[in-house]
Amino acid sequence: MRAEGCGALMLGALDQLCWLFNLRGSDIECNPVFLGYAVLAVTPPPPPAAAAAAAAKGEAKPEAEACGEGDGGGGAAPRVVATLFLRALDADAPAHAPATLDKVRAHLEAEGCDLGAGGGGGGGGGGGGGGVARVDLMPYRSFGAEEAARRAAAGEGGEAAMVMLERKSTTQAMAAGVPAERRQLVDVSPVEQLKATKNAAEVEGLVSAGRKDAAAIVSYFAWLEAQLAGCATVTEAGGADELARRRAAMPGAVGNSFPTISSTGANAAIIHYQAAHGACSDIAPGAVYLCDSGGQYRDGTTDVTRTLHFEIEGPPTEDERRAYTRVLQGHINLATAVFPAGTPGLMLEMLSRAPLWQDGLNFLHGTGHGMGAYLNVHEGPAGIGGGAAHISQVNEARRRMYLHPIEEGFYLSDEPGFYREGAFGIRIEADLVVQPAETRYAWGSRPFLGFRYCTPVPFCPALIDVSLLTPAQRAWVDAHHARCREEARQPARQKSSRPLRGTWRALHGGPLQPRGAALGRSLLVFLWRRVSSSAPVCPHRSPPGCCATPRAVAARRATPRSRRTSRARSHGSRPPRSPSPLFDLMFLCGARVVKPVCVRSWAARGPCVSVGAARGPCVSVGGRGAARRGDLRCKLR
Repeated sequence: MRAEGCGALMLGALDQLCWLFNLRGSDIECNPVFLGYAVLAVTPPPPPAAAAAAAAKGEAKPEAEACGEGDGGGGAAPRVVATLFLRALDADAPAHAPATLDKVRAHLEAEGCDLGAGGGGGGGGGGGGGGVARVDLMPYRSFGAEEAARRAAAGEGGEAAMVMLERKSTTQAMAAGVPAERRQLVDVSPVEQLKATKNAAEVEGLVSAGRKDAAAIVSYFAWLEAQLAGCATVTEAGGADELARRRAAMPGAVGNSFPTISSTGANAAIIHYQAAHGACSDIAPGAVYLCDSGGQYRDGTTDVTRTLHFEIEGPPTEDERRAYTRVLQGHINLATAVFPAGTPGLMLEMLSRAPLWQDGLNFLHGTGHGMGAYLNVHEGPAGIGGGAAHISQVNEARRRMYLHPIEEGFYLSDEPGFYREGAFGIRIEADLVVQPAETRYAWGSRPFLGFRYCTPVPFCPALIDVSLLTPAQRAWVDAHHARCREEARQPARQKSSRPLRGTWRALHGGPLQPRGAALGRSLLVFLWRRVSSSAPVCPHRSPPGCCATPRAVAARRATPRSRRTSRARSHGSRPPRSPSPLFDLMFLCGARVVKPVCVRSWAARGPCVSVGAARGPCVSVGGRGAARRGDLRCKLR
């Protein structure tokens, strides 16, 4: 403030108030903030002789000790007088307000602040007490232009002092009492800049919150897959509620950081889709499912998006797989970026969009936004974006955000996507913390930075076209899935959680391989099956065709159970055959090593036959490892 020539600062951004006083509230849904205003006035430091005399009498700590350090010139640091306007002091405050005020006062005193007016600690005059800051608590309704101007005039320079105001968060009531010639408008307040730079304790809290949220999300996906595989009906809103219940069971969970976006099929193409009970779709077993959700924990805030396809009624389309892979490539490019400190988000934007641009694709939202530490899920001052629109159409506020330098300690999201209206939508989002990067050289005065990936949630191999990935990208995905096995299991287990099974057990069970390798292995399995009569073959000849096709699934659901049972018995001991060798080959070419493929058989020999195993249920493709009976269970419906 003094560097800008200002003697006072007015704050109206709620997350800045919470961070500055290290307080949290619940006045805004999904955001741990409270309604209020604050005015900070910087008073001149006491004369050196007076400060030394006060320290000798034990009335005040040396300023360097109270602040952590001096002003860099060996003199005493200036003192801050802060006025905090709270609803708990209003005449119509709720019944629990006195208890809340007691906690606030105790917290401020523990932080070394003197309590002035409304604080219950006396010292309501101009400068008593020995702390580096004095905090006056005032009723929220007492805030106005005149009161704000009077509080700002208590700082250095008096009524002639310049008052700092942040452009994006200043209201008319805040600025009305300050003459235009005394207003110092800034793009980013000093509180916003300091809040964006997370310290070591905040970073560890964010990593911990990411692990707990990952455990809740993965357990929800496993539950959802089991429900859909069992032909149960789950609505989009019902899925969001289930995820919220699992998140609430995690240690330190407070709630969602924003309303969950749970969308299936064409609804996933609506970027900010909101599902409501009674007015939403059922989650389709054979369509793309996009889930964008985040949690508020006592130690951090999360924002995670994953797009899935469970392959219950057939595989995803080629367009879906290619679009997903391009989005994944952009996601990896940004997550693995190395750049000099001070690089703006506009320059990093190209990394996430380049794979999509190669195919003539794009997405109409930013790639990343700032995030708080147990605060708002969206915060400034920096962001990653600018490629969603022509530069002439980007407003001034967005330009300032995308041109703001990214520094160590920033907490940002990484969320490229692609949306085909009326068909499907894809988005992959994770949370990143900016940290120093390990480089071979350290050229120049600017240190090199990278990202720490804080979201151990697996990707969906069914949607990955491995042939598009570079060897480095495949290795990164494999390493990420190995990390997911370790970190997603660290938080305490929920009572409502089920062990990961099916697709989500296999998601990170083996390395990604090009489709050529899977094809060669599948051909061997195919040839062995064709010459062997000791094991049933799937797909079978029973109408209406392969049990994995959407048409067959629909027909089977419409067929009475008695008819299906008699049809299975009609096979007797004779193993069923495929409609044609070509159909067998087409089916087996779709198998991939990264996911066990289990198909239902109508033969009387058993309810479950796995591709790649001579006998026995549920062995991964190509017979990787020993048979794990019970990992996947298929029931005749």
